[in-house]
Amino acid sequence: MKTIFFSFLFFGSLISAQNSFSTQAQLPSINLWTKIPDGPGPGGESIVSAKGSITHITTPKLIIHQPQNPNGIAILVISGGGYAHIESGSEGYPASEWLKSLGITAFELQ
Repeated sequence: MKTIFFSFLFFGSLISAQNSFSTQAQLPSINLWTKIPDGPGPGGESIVSAKGSITHITTPKLIIHQPQNPNGIAILVISGGGYAHIESGSEGYPASEWLKSLGITAFELQ
């Protein structure tokens, strides 16, 4: 029964995240560095797919998902995707919003 409940909770958060992924641009963030480091790497703007997968990240940052009533716990959320992209829309954002609903401050690496 718990498995079914958590499955519905997880898939519900995925659907909700797809509808509200555009609100992520409005969340506060902290840039991890101010300029592109020397050496090879992506240039230009980041590319965000329809499902929220991000490629060509030139300025990594922490997106802050802070609850209205924080409980004093903070977690760093790091999405999968390997070296090709970051699955923020289907992994990082839903997980961060779920933690936020529990009163936990989530810092999503992007």
